[in-house]
Amino acid sequence: MAFRRRSLHLLGALALLAVTAGCSGGDDPTPASTATTTPTATATATTPSPAPGDSVVVMVDFAYEPAEVTVAAGATLQVRNADVAPHTITAADGSFDTGAIIAGASGALTVASPGQFDFRCTLHPSMTGVLTVL
Repeated sequence: MAFRRRSLHLLGALALLAVTAGCSGGDDPTPASTATTTPTATATATTPSPAPGDSVVVMVDFAYEPAEVTVAAGATLQVRNADVAPHTITAADGSFDTGAIIAGASGALTVASPGQFDFRCTLHPSMTGVLTVL
């Protein structure tokens, strides 16, 4: 029984020694880990306001907003990609194409001839819309 008690005391002393050794600063001048959280800024792309008579189409959530837009012949259609993926606005008849507009970027297109033009994203064909040029 005395042997068992001595063994327990020895184990307890070793455990206490290990804990205190881990807590001591030693020669390392580096403080213990102090995690801090710094808020991060979110960058957003900005585009100039459209000129009077111009319209804006925003690509967001893999859709065009608005999906149907009307502009006067020769007016500029501003295009803003507020989505996470690149998109295009491409006429079904090939008469216009913005090319790929990356996430957060913008572009523009001008259609001189009146008519109604179905358009889609060549990268995401489920994205469709209609541009009416008066």
